[in-house]
Amino acid sequence: MVAQRACVRGRAVIAAAVVAALSGTAFGAVPDPELRAHATAQYQNLGPNSNTDVSVFPTIPESVDATASAFPARGFGNTAFGQGAASVGVAQSAVQGFAFAGGSNPQFGPPDEVIASGDGCSRLLWCVTSDTLETGTQIFVEIDLRFSGILSVANFYGVPSSEHRAAASGRLEVDGMTLYSGSATLDSINSNASMVPPVLTPAGDWLAGDFTGFALNDSALIIVNTSVGAMFEILLKIETDARIPGPFEAESAADFLNGGKGGSYTLEGHLVTGAPAPVTFELCPTPGSTVLAGLVVLGFACRRRRD
Repeated sequence: MVAQRACVRGRAVIAAAVVAALSGTAFGAVPDPELRAHATAQYQNLGPNSNTDVSVFPTIPESVDATASAFPARGFGNTAFGQGAASVGVAQSAVQGFAFAGGSNPQFGPPDEVIASGDGCSRLLWCVTSDTLETGTQIFVEIDLRFSGILSVANFYGVPSSEHRAAASGRLEVDGMTLYSGSATLDSINSNASMVPPVLTPAGDWLAGDFTGFALNDSALIIVNTSVGAMFEILLKIETDARIPGPFEAESAADFLNGGKGGSYTLEGHLVTGAPAPVTFELCPTPGSTVLAGLVVLGFACRRRRD
């Protein structure tokens, strides 16, 4: 497998990428297509609580959702809460995550930390079909990818520590090849009384310029070359995490869920001439050890857009 990638803000750059040439080759063991949501929560010695919701092809519904929470024995507004979600539609899929950790009523004694996480994952196998194009006709598939969310940290009277943290990450893979991966952490290294703002650390495809304050809004156009009758797998995942070292007038949150936030993609086909292709994208079963004829991913492009 040989691959190269290039991405320049504001314009598309084509990069040669030979991902796979599977015609006449057994695909081998492939996980079943699935939607998966997972959440965890722990408030000091309460928890950890966790919840997972999974649906595997061919019974994949429109969405799955998992929530987990932990509340203290006393106090008000103190909680650890996580939520994950994943959904699928016509030629599209979305994942979401939410994590909140907060407390205002100190309860000393180990363990002190408050933690929550929420993850969503969509791993789907798409078939390219057409009523008018012959099997094997080369097409381009545009994967319109978007991520949005907000990180927040407040350390009102807590001890200065990087453990006051909110974090998130997003990833997209095509046939096992990572074509997009971004992450960010927001740390409160001082209490709010010091007037020192939290520190944002983005990485990968999430750049500092993708954030307005601590709110992310990023998009990319990924183009793969395949053919009518071929199958390709897309994995889309989002992970969120929030933690504070104790319920000491502090809170952290990673919201990639509410108000339509999260990660999503839509699929659109084009002929090699650039004209729209009369194709549809349908969920297909796991190929197992069968042959995937005609799937050769030749290249992709990435274009950043301001929303």
